[in-house]
Formats: sequence, C-alpha cells, structure tokens
Amino acid sequence: MSERTRASLALFGFILLCSIGSLSAAWQVRNWGNNLSRVDPFSESNAIREVRNFLDTGITANDGLGNVLRPGLYPHQGFEGYPATRPHSVTPSGVYTHYPPGPEYILYVATKLLGAQPISRLRIVPLTLTWLAAVFFGLSVRRRFGMSAAVLVMLACAALPMFSDADSCLHDEGYAFALLLVEIGVSIGVNRLIFPFALLGFFQGWLSFDYFFLVTLVPGAIEWAMPRLDVGHRARKRLALWRCGVAAAGFAFAHLLHFAEVCAFFGSIPAAVHDLADAAAYRTGEFGPIGRVILTCLVLRHYFIGTYPISTFFWRPDAGIPGNWQVFRFGGLTIGIWWLLLTHLFIAVRLMGKTRRPLDLAKRQIDNDWLVVTLCGVVPCSLWYIVMPEHAFIHEHLLYRHLFFCFFLGLLFCAIALVKAQQPILRGLFGAVLRPTPPILSMPRKNNV
Repeated sequence: MSERTRASLALFGFILLCSIGSLSAAWQVRNWGNNLSRVDPFSESNAIREVRNFLDTGITANDGLGNVLRPGLYPHQGFEGYPATRPHSVTPSGVYTHYPPGPEYILYVATKLLGAQPISRLRIVPLTLTWLAAVFFGLSVRRRFGMSAAVLVMLACAALPMFSDADSCLHDEGYAFALLLVEIGVSIGVNRLIFPFALLGFFQGWLSFDYFFLVTLVPGAIEWAMPRLDVGHRARKRLALWRCGVAAAGFAFAHLLHFAEVCAFFGSIPAAVHDLADAAAYRTGEFGPIGRVILTCLVLRHYFIGTYPISTFFWRPDAGIPGNWQVFRFGGLTIGIWWLLLTHLFIAVRLMGKTRRPLDLAKRQIDNDWLVVTLCGVVPCSLWYIVMPEHAFIHEHLLYRHLFFCFFLGLLFCAIALVKAQQPILRGLFGAVLRPTPPILSMPRKNNV
C-alpha cells in the first residue's frame, strides 16, 4: 500500500470519527416523525408554531417576529402548554419579542423547501450543519496539532452526549454550538483571518443572547492559551483583539436589527426598551446584592460540580438521576472534579522532576501552564452564569453546553501532553522516564508572529 493511500485512508477514518455524533443523531431521529426533541421540546414547539403562523400570515407579519401560540399544535409544550410562563416572556397575543428569530427564519426556509411535515425531515438542516461543523473542527485540530492529538480530542468529544444530542434540534441549540465549533477551528489555526469572526458573531447574534461572552472572548482566550499548548508560539495579541472586537460587533449588529424589529412592532423605541429591560431584569434575577451573590455561587457550583459530582452512568449521565442530566459530565465525573484530579496530577508530574531525572513535561512547569489554559476556558464559559444567574438557573438544560469550551481547552492540553510524552503520564508517576520528543508542529514559526 502506498504512502498516499495510507494517508487517504487515515484521513477518511478521521473524518468518520468526527462524524460519529451526527451519524448517531441522524439514526436516532429517523423514525421520530412529528415528535419533538427531548433536549428542548419547549423552545422547539414554540419555533414550529411560529413558523406555521408565518406560513399562514407571511413572515413580515408582526414585523418579522413570531407568534408562539397556535391552538392544537403541541398543546402541552412551550408557551401553549404552560400559560404561567407567558408573563415577562410574550405579549398577550402571543408575539415573542426577546430572543432573536434566527432559528425560526432557518426553520421557515426549511419548511418552504422540504414541506411542513414530517418534522423529522426538517432536521436534515441542523444535522447537516452540525456535521460539517464537527468535521471542520476536527480537521482544524488535526492540521494544527497533528493526527494523534486530534484523534484523542475527537474520541473524547464523541463520548460527550452533548456533542451530538442537540444536532437535530430545530431551535438555536442545533446551530449555536455548531458555529462555536467553527469559531474554535478558525481561532486555533495559524491564519490571520478576521472577517469570518464578524460573520460568526452576526449569525450567533441572530440565534441567541447567551452565547455573547463565548462568541466575543473565544478568539482571545485561545490566543492567550496557545503559548502553553504550542511551546514556541507567540501570542498574537493585536490579532486577538481585532477578532474579539469584530465578533462582538457582528453580534451587536444582529441584535440591533432585532431591536429594530421590536421597535417597529411596539411602535416606539421607549416601548421596545421597556419590554427588553423587563425581560433582562427578570432573567437577571430580582434579588438584593447578598441574594444575588448567593445565587451566583450556587449556580457556579451546580454547573461545575453538580448535585452528584460522580455518576456510574458514563454514557447516559441522565439515567437514574432525574433532573441532573443537564450537568456537564465526562466519564461519569463533572468538569470540576476532573479539574481537581488533573491539577493534582500535573503538580505531581512537576514535583517528580525535582526528585528524579528531569522530565520534559516538568521542565515546562506543566501545572502552571495547566492553570493558565483552564483559566482561559473557565472565564468565557462562566460569565453568562454570573451576569444572568436567574436565567442560568432556569435554563441549565441548555446553558451547561457553554462548558464545552472549557472542557476542550483542558482536553487539548492533556492530549498534547500525552502525545509529547509518547506514553501515558501515569506511567511517569511510577518511575518511567518520559523521553522528550520533537515539536508536534512542523510549520515555520514565522506564521505565529
């Protein structure tokens, strides 16, 4: 077998690995018919009703805003099924004015092209987009850090239920996470692209509010962490600032357009401001300073540690734990427990370098590098929980997905360390000498300046 054939087979196998999540999601929904996704049936039912109303009255009705009420269509889900949730959320007539209508517009176009039923056919759109995003993400890691590290990263990602369970969602969960993967993929490259971040910010802005900190801070966080991931890389601070700035500008422009829709619907700017301010106050939480601090601490503890930090249900962390499947979990452990374990592991690796023959990993003060990298991941993921603790408390089944970026940076750090060590770090703890290896990257360092 020629070298070219082996390389082609390896590439095909890797793409197949990147596709596991989307293929699994596609197989699960093949017989769903008109059933709703279990990830967020509330929002999905609202979106379907909005689109049906668009089809009847035109997409320009209500100045482009959707009406979430429609008798007889999923009467037990969404605002139709839970009237108590309507105050602070929809107008008396059922028009939704808060989150941007991007998912509804995508679903409207899909419905015009594919037909209104069955709903499962419409899931082709988010499935395709999430699959393409996952492949691009994996190939970006492979191109920058090599095949070995990329395989480790994608194997771990494939083991995350959240990496695939929302791939078929018809609301923002089916698109926002895919765009985040694309943004990460562009950010870790050696390119100096800026314009894609404006587009990514704009499209994310049309989908939701809560990805704001991730969208705007991910490029800077990756650039700050990169010298610890790729020894010899020089952080491109000016480029990172430009990327963060244009991503924020794109995100803000999308919401400015949405605000114009709301102004047109209410007929005045003050009325639109009052409506959105009321929603923001409700989602922030109406607590005093002390109560807000307590709530924020409880929210952060829940997202990072969880009520049950350790679970024996590795693949389905929701099994047997009602109401707790929303916690980010890998291998049965929440992300906070993983951080504690790995922090102690890297401290041990560095200390061992002082008592034994110096280790390649210990020379780098790997525990300090680990703390910096994880800090780069924690900050963008946590800010929404801190700014909007009430919203984060109520929507934990959606917002725990923000922690993927923190998990990814830590995962990438561990994968690179394992590849460079050429053997598991745990063997080094029992006396094996880890041999230094050439840098993973073979590209000229001038591209990193």
